[in-house]
Amino acid sequence: MVSPGPAVLALTDDFASPLQQRIVSLVGCDRPTNVARRAVMAALESWAPEHTDDIVAGVNEIVINAVEHTPGPLSLVLELHRQYAVARVYDPLHDRDQVTPRTPAVMDQSGRGLHMLDELAERWFVQPAADGKAVCAAFRITAQENRTR
Repeated sequence: MVSPGPAVLALTDDFASPLQQRIVSLVGCDRPTNVARRAVMAALESWAPEHTDDIVAGVNEIVINAVEHTPGPLSLVLELHRQYAVARVYDPLHDRDQVTPRTPAVMDQSGRGLHMLDELAERWFVQPAADGKAVCAAFRITAQENRTR
């Protein structure tokens, strides 16, 4: 699955009312990827443990992009919805149109994160935020896996 350019993706209300939500500040973290991975693992332990590896990998890619291409991530918001776990990584830039997959050269050591996110997430999108933007990924979980029900 290849997501269209995020600037083209329509904002959706599908994820407007989470059943549960966890907010993790990443401001000033020396290792925001570590903090984000631990937060995802802790949340998914009770929400959908069967998908922990894929969701941790997907969120890690979004946080890495925020570290490398912005002044740094501001926060991670994890949400549980009926059939999805959604991760939103906020950063201070308003450059939504810049968040697009690129085609790296064979020997490039970076540039594959959003392609990987395409494979791991049901869909990903970028939303405007008051203080920048949020790069979001929705990971499908089945009702049977959602242990909060």
